[in-house]
Amino acid sequence: WMAGYFLVTPCWWASRDAGDEITIPKPSFCGSRINQMAFYRNRLLMLSGEDIIASRNGDYFNFWGKTALGVQDDDPIDITAGSTYPSRLYDSIETNAGLLLFSPNEQFLLTTDQDLLTTKTAKVTGLSSWRFNTSTHPVSMGAGVGFLSNAGDHSRYFEMVNISKD
Repeated sequence: WMAGYFLVTPCWWASRDAGDEITIPKPSFCGSRINQMAFYRNRLLMLSGEDIIASRNGDYFNFWGKTALGVQDDDPIDITAGSTYPSRLYDSIETNAGLLLFSPNEQFLLTTDQDLLTTKTAKVTGLSSWRFNTSTHPVSMGAGVGFLSNAGDHSRYFEMVNISKD
């Protein structure tokens, strides 16, 4: 590796080392469309449908649990952003409060109350119910996040400020 250069190659996805289809099932993005990939708190994340699927901590191409006997802190995370609205997740952006997630009808926050983001501590909470234009991307505005909404023939610009897990 030389400064200013990078190498693009296919990645080698890890295979299941323990358990079976019942004790350690496939990640929920398997067989589904992945709408976005992101990097958050030392994990590779996939947004697929209403699910947020995160790799093992520090092992970016491994979405399998270490053991079928228990849950480890660095095991993958597979969590759903549930709502009364359809909540297919299309985009995300990192904020000080957590990872802000965007669906066409709602915004969510992926966060934790602990130092580590783990299967046991990860939580997704609904923040707001504004429409989001899935053809665009949210933009960091320093202390806030801006995004566009569909409004018939026009667009609306929204800015979220004071984003908090509370």
